[in-house]
Amino acid sequence: DQIVAMIQSALAQGQPQPWMYESLAIAMELNGASKAEIERVLMSAADFSTTPDELMYIAGYMSRNELDRRALQLCQQVIKLQPLRREAYALGLRSAERANDLEGIQWATVGILSQAWTAAEAPIQTAAMDAAHTVMANLEKQGRAEELASYRQQLDAAQIRDCVVKVSWTGNADVDMSVEEPTGTICSPTTTRSTAGGVSMGDVFASESESSPVLTETYICPQGFPGTYRVRIHRVWGDVAAGKVTVDVYRHKGSDREQH
Repeated sequence: DQIVAMIQSALAQGQPQPWMYESLAIAMELNGASKAEIERVLMSAADFSTTPDELMYIAGYMSRNELDRRALQLCQQVIKLQPLRREAYALGLRSAERANDLEGIQWATVGILSQAWTAAEAPIQTAAMDAAHTVMANLEKQGRAEELASYRQQLDAAQIRDCVVKVSWTGNADVDMSVEEPTGTICSPTTTRSTAGGVSMGDVFASESESSPVLTETYICPQGFPGTYRVRIHRVWGDVAAGKVTVDVYRHKGSDREQH
């Protein structure tokens, strides 16, 4: 009782700390409170939250405790505050799937596919694609043609990329690419995600041919700022075949205005 009262007072007085939300829920649970009561108190705590980080802490705790619909609502609130907060989409998809919330799944899949993801985060993108295919199959089976067409249109728009730069080379060598964005931020293999929305995908085998493997490094910016993007390429080690690389630059990739 004392812990619950102390934390609730701190939240009400505008002195929140990330640990408080989970501690509050644990104390209430140990005190015999129902899940509905814990949910109500956590939502009240969310009202006192002043940053997206605090909302994400609460959403994560709710998701771990199967309060998925509330977790989804908080993830959507986070995105309104920080549109590039990609982990909110990932958590929202998991919560929406467990809650069997069709609109929530559509929101999360469109959001995930509108972002660029690094190679390490590829499972999130794969999960979104799988969920999107399931949704489309269900809508088609139910004869909801208008909803299906609208959802497909949203998915297509989400996968348009304002700027894509791909460097390809062969030979026993490593090549790095860095991109200076119009805002002055730099996206590179050491800074894989910039605050301007760019993502460096790192080295990827485009061809597994043992005689002449093709390696690529790709920069993707789904929604870029207007201006000049400066691409710098340098050889880190080894010998690039013929001393040359191939650079492909795309603008508005995936749209009817695509330029290559």
